[in-house]
Amino acid sequence: MEKESLIKSYKNRYRFALLSLAIIAIVIQIYLQLHFRSTEINGEVINLSGRQRMLSQKVTKEIFLFENRIEKETAEIQQLLNDFELLSATHQRLSSGDLNALNSKSISEKYSSLDQYLNRFENIVSCIKSSCQDNIELDSVNKISEEFLKIMDSIVFEYEAINRKSIQRISLIEFSLLLFTLFILWLEARLIFSPLVGLFKKYLKVAHSQRQTLVENSGLVEVGRQNAYLIHEIKNMMAIIMGSTRLVRSNLSPEKAEKHLAVIHETSQRLVDLIDSTRRISKKQKVGVEEIEPAKLFEQVRLFCEYFLKEYSIHFKTIINTDKKLSGNISQITQVILNLVNNSKHAINKLDEKWIVLEANEKDGKILISVTDSGNGIPVELREKIFEAFFSTKTDSDGTGVGLDVCKEIIEDVHNGKLYYNADSKNTQFIIELSAT
Repeated sequence: MEKESLIKSYKNRYRFALLSLAIIAIVIQIYLQLHFRSTEINGEVINLSGRQRMLSQKVTKEIFLFENRIEKETAEIQQLLNDFELLSATHQRLSSGDLNALNSKSISEKYSSLDQYLNRFENIVSCIKSSCQDNIELDSVNKISEEFLKIMDSIVFEYEAINRKSIQRISLIEFSLLLFTLFILWLEARLIFSPLVGLFKKYLKVAHSQRQTLVENSGLVEVGRQNAYLIHEIKNMMAIIMGSTRLVRSNLSPEKAEKHLAVIHETSQRLVDLIDSTRRISKKQKVGVEEIEPAKLFEQVRLFCEYFLKEYSIHFKTIINTDKKLSGNISQITQVILNLVNNSKHAINKLDEKWIVLEANEKDGKILISVTDSGNGIPVELREKIFEAFFSTKTDSDGTGVGLDVCKEIIEDVHNGKLYYNADSKNTQFIIELSAT
């Protein structure tokens, strides 16, 4: 409960920090948009002001051309009228509408003061247009032009000053935003991440302690696993000894009886070596490796299995398609194959058609030993579990669930081979891959 409360508190702090940054970012964005709009208008005003300045000079120059001239060209008069019309339109654009709405009081007053000069320009232009007899006073025109230009320059300078101040404000806001962001990050580090690191260290320590407990418990599990393995193997070997004993007592020929007595002897020896073999497997120690003929290996497996093959009426067949030998420990490989054959026996003993095929093939420098039975395969939902420790499809009285996982350990960890279920076979098939020699 305490942990959930702490996490909730940190979440709320983090949300507050993000919300603060988001609000500041939105406000700054709105301000920047307004600033950009203002800057855009100021730029347009400066351009129009420059145009108005140029037009006023042009109109003044054209007025000078008509001094004391009786005959005035129509084209020249029309040009003067056009230029003055543009000058008036530019002034109207600057002193009204959206451009004037953002002007300061000082600039608005300056624009208003230009009206009198434009009116005087207009009177002079009208006089020229109507060919009035009044002489144009050049000094007056010069004075009007100078005053007009002076006011226009003052307006432009004021706009430039406004732009400079605006840029300074933007720089100040950017710097303030940077400081605020750093402050928020400092708060996050102080109020969120630093406590979280402490909390993480605390729970990491707890997790380490729990891991140590699990490691200790896993040792107990491994002991139980080894005990189950020993029971499993002893049970298999005792079944072999008992089966061979029954066969010897069933009036076999001396030759066959001798073979089964040899099986009893070898199985007894395996019982003696079992504990040492188990220790080697669990510690990943190297075992004695030799070159093994598949025919000899299969014959040994057949002798060990003969008692239950006859008892359950299971047809057993061996196929050898290679003349190569395999490299490994014959006792352990026999043990693995016997486990697979024994599993097949349990799986098919209630079927009408009961057979097991033991086959050896060569592929890519490997010997592939397959154990196939007449079953219809392993259900898909069980295929990923069959190699797990203590997993078994047998009843409690039939199995311990240590067969296949130990077999896989012997083949893959001890012999650097592979043991896997072949899902492509229409029957139940396991394949062992070992190095060929």
